[in-house]
Amino acid sequence: MASSKAFQIKLVVFVALLLISKFKGMEENMISENSYSYEDETLAFPAPQIIYDVFVSFRGTDIRQGLLSHLIKAFYQKQIFAFVDDKLERGDDISEALLRAIEKSLISLVIFSQDYVSSRWCLEELVKIVECREKDGHTVIPVFYKVDPSDVRYQKGNFANTFDEHEKRYGKIKVQNWRTALKSTADLSGFHSTNFRNDAQLVDQIVDIISSKLNDMHQVKSKGLVGIHKPISQLESLMLKESEDVRVIGIWGLGGIGKTTIAEEVYNRMCPKYGSCCFLANVREESERHGILSLKKKLFSTLLNEESLRIDLRKGLPDYVEKRLGRMKVLIVLDDLNDSDQLETLIGARDSFGLGSRIIITTRDKQVLVGEAKDIYQVEALDCDESLELFILNAFKQDQFEMEYCELSRRVVEYAKGIPLVVKVLAQLLRGKQKDIWESQLEKLKRMPNKKVHDILRLSYDDLDRQEQQIFLDIACFFNGLKLKLEYINVLLKDHDYSVAAEMERLKDKALIIISDQNIVSMHDIIQEMAWEIIHDGSAEYPGNQLRLWDSHDIYQVFKNNKGSEAIRSISFNFSAVKDLQLSQEVFAKMSKLRFLNFYSNISQEAFNSLDGLPSSWNKALNIGLVFQPNGKTLVWSEESGEFKDP
Repeated sequence: MASSKAFQIKLVVFVALLLISKFKGMEENMISENSYSYEDETLAFPAPQIIYDVFVSFRGTDIRQGLLSHLIKAFYQKQIFAFVDDKLERGDDISEALLRAIEKSLISLVIFSQDYVSSRWCLEELVKIVECREKDGHTVIPVFYKVDPSDVRYQKGNFANTFDEHEKRYGKIKVQNWRTALKSTADLSGFHSTNFRNDAQLVDQIVDIISSKLNDMHQVKSKGLVGIHKPISQLESLMLKESEDVRVIGIWGLGGIGKTTIAEEVYNRMCPKYGSCCFLANVREESERHGILSLKKKLFSTLLNEESLRIDLRKGLPDYVEKRLGRMKVLIVLDDLNDSDQLETLIGARDSFGLGSRIIITTRDKQVLVGEAKDIYQVEALDCDESLELFILNAFKQDQFEMEYCELSRRVVEYAKGIPLVVKVLAQLLRGKQKDIWESQLEKLKRMPNKKVHDILRLSYDDLDRQEQQIFLDIACFFNGLKLKLEYINVLLKDHDYSVAAEMERLKDKALIIISDQNIVSMHDIIQEMAWEIIHDGSAEYPGNQLRLWDSHDIYQVFKNNKGSEAIRSISFNFSAVKDLQLSQEVFAKMSKLRFLNFYSNISQEAFNSLDGLPSSWNKALNIGLVFQPNGKTLVWSEESGEFKDP
């Protein structure tokens, strides 16, 4: 009840902020030059997550009278709302107001000067800035003002002496955090004052870049994109690494997680920095429709701006095409690759492209990227707040939201489990509908997944071979949720004398299963629902013919009517979900291929003593609740010890 009330409060605040944001332009026009210095943050209404365009981190003794004053004036003229704490004296401990200001800023401008690292306050600010960058995709721009970037990065020169003093006073652990933050920030692309004739030119360039980045961010917001700043920020950093190399960067994750959306935004932002660009969408689908050579021609015709370009070679390129490409710095996005052969045909040798070229690949299959991509970025699901924001933006018009939909919205967001595709599809499906339709749709989702979502996710399953598909369905219908380690799953699913380690690795590469740091095997709820629907297709009316039984209704029908067959391979059943089920003695007699059985409720041993068809060792073990019979040997899982035992 408490969590539901908290959700309602969060929802009210969010909708209120949507309305407040309408007045942001009016608010910014009222900003005076004095508003760049703050003692505290006090607001009469709930503050949006982002308040400031820029947070400026600096050491006042070095730049207050020169560079900083010019920056403040330029920010004011460009209507860039900046947080600049210009107090002359500071204590030892950084204030909470400053930490909150960093969190509530889109960009942090870090001005490294000779005296910057002498301030504990500045270093603590920097640690917080780096934390926000890693957690939320916060944009960070370093400025090296009359200092060598390598001195900052590795704490050399005057910086070395300062850090020696810091270690004596604050200890090695805290100082190491400062060193890490310095290196992380100094590695980013920024401004070096020695590259500019004077401070005025430097300030102009800083303000132009900040304006450009803010424009990109506001465009993302206007498109209704949520939770995208972090991946964009991290991918842009990857693209700037080793700038003279030709680099391949992979974006990997399950279907519907947002890979293409992220790639599109990175492409739109970065394209102006390249001599030629091409975004090749839906490679999987388009190659099936028109052939891979058609896509190859489209790619290089676009890059060379030559529609009549003729390319008939599956491998390599004509000499005259290679020579032209070798002089060009290009940006290429290959969207939804599912085969490494596609990459080889489309791109060929990386040295065909000019220095600094970048190739971005989105895929559901990590193996496509192995050996090809220098960096692989895994797209993660949205958190609860981001899912809620995305759902409201797509399900409601701003002036039509009603609080009676709070609980229903919470249920939708909980069901989607952070997959943007699911959130948007359901939001569009429910938009403008009455509450009874919402209730009906949510009840329907308990029985079957949304068709559009299912069809998109199923593409990953269809790419698997027969053995991989069987193992995937076994995990979805029996092992998911049991918190078993990979080594145990490998033993249990072992096919005669053949290991299934390769198949498990394949499922992980396809983002169909998750293997935690503790080696626990699991899968996303939406992926599990997709698997259940695959099994139901074609056998929903005859559950006794299914290989795997997990649905309480289906199992009830099979047990009650004695409809079991030798096809049944596994049963996972909450016995307490059915009150009036009476098992006959013959209920298991036909299930000669039954390997996995899980009755997860309190069932007395006596209830099974008279059952025919079960091995005696299974009867003995069923009071524990979870029994396996791999390759003819009966094993019992003990949650207490976390291992298998003989019954």
